[in-house]
Amino acid sequence: WVTRKRSGLLPDPLLEDVPLYAGLLLPLVIYYRHAFPLAQKITEAIKVLPRIILTSLFMFAAAHVMLFRLHHPNRYTQHSLRIVFAIAAGASLAIILDGLFGWARRPSARALVRQATAVMMAAIIIILLVRFPRFVESFPDAKYRVGNATSLYEFFSHQPKDAMVASLSQEVRNIPTFSKRSILVAREYALAYHTRYYSQMQERASDLIVAHYSPDLATLQNFIRKYGITFLMVDRKAFSSHYIERDSWMQQYQPAAAEALDKIEHGIIPALSRLMTTCAVFEGEEYVVLSSECILNSAM
Repeated sequence: WVTRKRSGLLPDPLLEDVPLYAGLLLPLVIYYRHAFPLAQKITEAIKVLPRIILTSLFMFAAAHVMLFRLHHPNRYTQHSLRIVFAIAAGASLAIILDGLFGWARRPSARALVRQATAVMMAAIIIILLVRFPRFVESFPDAKYRVGNATSLYEFFSHQPKDAMVASLSQEVRNIPTFSKRSILVAREYALAYHTRYYSQMQERASDLIVAHYSPDLATLQNFIRKYGITFLMVDRKAFSSHYIERDSWMQQYQPAAAEALDKIEHGIIPALSRLMTTCAVFEGEEYVVLSSECILNSAM
């Protein structure tokens, strides 16, 4: 309910980013605006921040009531709350620093003490902002997905727009984003919440595993025809038992994964592996892309 990854109200980065807590001070500095001159510059537009929070909380509750018709509940709070807190924290700190320096400049018998206090407090705030990132891993955590197989993305982006790519590699999940081409299935799109949707993902994944490791070329060809596959992208390490054993996503699809592992451990050579050279249309350090047309025209 509070911090769980997919359903929790508060995103973990919000709890870890201590400077964002300064956003909680914004209502106070607005209330005591007579002591903070810069706060008097705030307009009615500031009301958009609490409205965003209220809307997010409403959608968070609705997503629980309609589980999972509105996707994961935390999708409605994890981004909006971080944005609101970041804006509020920036405004609060700017107003407080301005108020400190204004307080220090007031004529007084203890002007020197005031100035020293203001400088010290300002230094603490600035040091916190500057030094904090050094204590947090991967700061700032923007949640960007990084794709490194640029030549692979370039290759697929030049293929027909109706091309369909099938692969057991984790890299296939990046193809829709970086190449704008369709894929058969990937772990990123196979979350088991919508049962009717997931049943299709489960069937696709199981069929892909069976075809990928089958020694029978006809099984591979039938799989290609069934789903209209244009390219098969193969990880060069895919034909090892270690590859199958350590892939937690693949292990979800039983008995297909267990049967594939058994074949590899008993030295049964998949038909796909025998076509890695003759049907290759792209070869990189980690991946080989095979033409389905070539596979359909092959005979063993």
